[in-house]
Amino acid sequence: MTITNQLMNAYSQAAWAMKPRQGIRKLNTIRAVTREEKELKWCYLGFMYDHLANPHWPGIRREMEAAARHAYRQALRLNPDCTTAMIGLGRILVNREDVRALKWYRKAFQVDPGAPKVEFSLAYACSRLGQWKEAMDRFKRLRRHKALGFACVFNLAQLHARRGKKKRAQHYAKIALKLFPSLPKQERKSKGGIAFKAAITDLAHLREQRSI
Repeated sequence: MTITNQLMNAYSQAAWAMKPRQGIRKLNTIRAVTREEKELKWCYLGFMYDHLANPHWPGIRREMEAAARHAYRQALRLNPDCTTAMIGLGRILVNREDVRALKWYRKAFQVDPGAPKVEFSLAYACSRLGQWKEAMDRFKRLRRHKALGFACVFNLAQLHARRGKKKRAQHYAKIALKLFPSLPKQERKSKGGIAFKAAITDLAHLREQRSI
């Protein structure tokens, strides 16, 4: 197995199991040699530290945010056009509802405007920071990409629910429920996947629950 595959497996297993500390330990045992491997390792470490920068754990939040920022900046030092690191730096700010986050997301989109996942990240940031029209326009456009279809309609459902558009929220949530079985089994059966399905189900029945 290549170093790149080892890094990807260590990250994905920890991410879907929601065990960031385990992921950090595993990633640190893998010796990255090439510039590309080191860049990838720093990005994955940034993800794991960012996951630990949780508002529910205020005692370690600042420390983990600092560790995540350091990791992402190390990736950018290796590759100034690393969109993953740019998005990671933006996500730290999004989690604090800081509109300066959009600077990083837009910079990543400028570097790679043809990458659907980069635009999806920008759309998500817009949805979190009140740029609802831009978020919806981007999610609707990105729906045609099979790999992003579920995530886009799920976010559209959440956006409409947040704006009080119950009927539209329910419409998109039902589409998301139909798409959910098409996700990889590892994602569906993970803690994160189970939480996603519960959230979609709640949105799909939003109108009925509120009318009781």
